[in-house]
Amino acid sequence: MQKTDKHALSVRGLALVLSCAVLAPAAAQPAGPWTPAGATACDFGAWTQDVKPAIRVHAAPAADAAVVGSLPTTRNDADADYYSVNFQVHEARAGWLRISDANDDDSAGDHTRPRPVYRGTGWIRSDDARIGIQSARGYARPDSASARLLDLGDDWLTDRGTIRHIVACQAPWVLLDYEIDRGTGMQRLPEAQRTRGRAWFRGVCSNAVTTCDMRSVDN
Repeated sequence: MQKTDKHALSVRGLALVLSCAVLAPAAAQPAGPWTPAGATACDFGAWTQDVKPAIRVHAAPAADAAVVGSLPTTRNDADADYYSVNFQVHEARAGWLRISDANDDDSAGDHTRPRPVYRGTGWIRSDDARIGIQSARGYARPDSASARLLDLGDDWLTDRGTIRHIVACQAPWVLLDYEIDRGTGMQRLPEAQRTRGRAWFRGVCSNAVTTCDMRSVDN
């Protein structure tokens, strides 16, 4: 009887150890960034990606929503001195951005005229917009005291990476999906060496032509 009790206790003890091992958190794996569940208010300038010949502006944040206008890009303008179209971003929601006040004023010159653009309010896909990030550091939350998920040292995200999506905003922060596709010498990395992530960043620059004259947010 005593032997049976000892055996039962040892089995229960082993089961307890195994259950604790299963339930214990994987401390070696960093937690992902906080992502707001709904729409977030934004307040910054951005410019057009050049992946598509033109960017459709929708009446609502959905691919099947009515198209109310379009924004030209520089995709097919290799021989012309055109710049990216600028606009204001007011909201981020489920992969879409609500924008307004688009303009092609930067393209005005001796040999070019600003192209027709839709200047009203509408929605574009979040990967159709570009911004500059003059910061090396990405965080788990819109708080510099939170976990640091990315640190590029002396390089800005703009220098080393490509912004794939503007996910959410909490001024002066933006939550971005990014890809690090350039090395420390700014050389393009092979596909196998590129890394993707999501983090909160400060240091938004809305100037497509040059860097913004701003105080470093990393110091």
